[in-house]
Amino acid sequence: MVGKNRIRAVTKWAAVPVGLVLSGVLVLGFSHSAFTASTTNANNSWSTGSLDIGTNLTQTMFSHSANTYKNDRDQLMVPGKVITSAVTVTYTGNVKGDVRVYSSAIADKTLSDKLNLKITDNASNTLFNNTLSNFSLLGGWSGSSATSWKPTTSGAQKTYTFTVTAAADAPGDATVGAVTFTWEARAIP
Repeated sequence: MVGKNRIRAVTKWAAVPVGLVLSGVLVLGFSHSAFTASTTNANNSWSTGSLDIGTNLTQTMFSHSANTYKNDRDQLMVPGKVITSAVTVTYTGNVKGDVRVYSSAIADKTLSDKLNLKITDNASNTLFNNTLSNFSLLGGWSGSSATSWKPTTSGAQKTYTFTVTAAADAPGDATVGAVTFTWEARAIP
């Protein structure tokens, strides 16, 4: 009998702390839910931007051939001869861009070593002033940072003036040289 009374006494006194713990847990659970809130932000989406550039040219900037002579741009080169041509580049992208000009595909290094190329922009900044063959050695995009233009809005324009001067020791004998100028735009993060 003593054992049963003892179990009843322990159970009686143990019920009080267990009840207190249980009621505390319930109060914390319900009060926590009363003091929290959440919100959502739905329909998130992403889209890529675009880069686009164009020029005002309808024909080549320079055309020096013994078979054609249309205007001053088409004159044959002789030592000391200076020929200038301008091109306006228009940026129509909708993201920040970096536009650069570089050359490739030089047909005759002998002549391009004797032609000085000076590139200026519409603010009269000299972007390049050396031989045409040195311009092609800049390494395309990565080497053409001097010609970098970073338009900020669609429709922005920049005019480049190309001045080619034949050196005093430029080769004769109807030497023909050709080069391709490339304008390239890349997105800026």
